[in-house]
Amino acid sequence: LIYGKRPFADAEAAGTLQLMGDRDLAARFVDQFALPPKIR
Repeated sequence: LIYGKRPFADAEAAGTLQLMGDRDLAARFVDQFALPPKIR
């Protein structure tokens, strides 16, 4: 979800995420954290 920007709906459909509450707020929360680049 974080690195790949996988949509919440995709993760829920796969059974790897259960999101309850405000989806827009959850998406904004995730966007608040900048991650370092992946190591190659």
